[in-house]
Amino acid sequence: MREITQKIKEKKPLERLDESFVQEYIELVLNQNVKLKTKLQKNKLKEQDKRKIVKLVRNELNKRYGQFWAVHKQISLESHKSTKERMRIYKEIYDKILKFTGNPRTILDIGAGLNPMSYYLIGKDAYYYVNELTKEDCKLIKDYLTEKNFKFEIIQGDAIKLEFPDADVCFLFKILESLDKNGHKNSEELIKKLKCKYLVISFSNIDTKNRKMNYPRRGWIEQMLNRLNYEFNKIEFPEETFYLVKKLRLEK
Repeated sequence: MREITQKIKEKKPLERLDESFVQEYIELVLNQNVKLKTKLQKNKLKEQDKRKIVKLVRNELNKRYGQFWAVHKQISLESHKSTKERMRIYKEIYDKILKFTGNPRTILDIGAGLNPMSYYLIGKDAYYYVNELTKEDCKLIKDYLTEKNFKFEIIQGDAIKLEFPDADVCFLFKILESLDKNGHKNSEELIKKLKCKYLVISFSNIDTKNRKMNYPRRGWIEQMLNRLNYEFNKIEFPEETFYLVKKLRLEK
């Protein structure tokens, strides 16, 4: 298992991931491939089997993490795929968000990437709780927010497993589908457990190769929000679709 884990982490930017997190995805892939799992248990994996496991796990990790990060010598909003796509619309979408939520005292940003580099458009009156998966990414965010004198707390770890603090607004920008493995159970559980007055959920309308999606609609999120009795407005841009959600009742 250690050999396979190290091989997976040889590819940028997956080298940032904790070994324990990579091993969870190895288990996920093995549970979906019984023959490979049996060979591993019997210590009968061939080199081609190992290569197959590495490829399958990298594919899964790229859906969750790797596809969003680009490698740049100098960190900027363009270093992260999501923030790069959003640069043209940042000011307009924040104006619309704040019109919906009012001026928040606290903001929780889950799977933030380099979105904190856009916080200057919101201002320094708010306190920011910022979540990212890896220690290295959290350090990048911490260094930036410290330098710019924001009030913040970094929360490192897997959003599915964490308990987050109360906040006025929670940003879930392009994160939900990367959390889901089978169906949308993880997304629903996260949405329900968040102790926030408002949620801002977004989905990309552009695929990983920067092409416009043929079918970008996510009917499942609207069905879920209606079923949970959460009031929402939808705002659409060519690059990204946003749902501004008001939780009518906070989950206990």
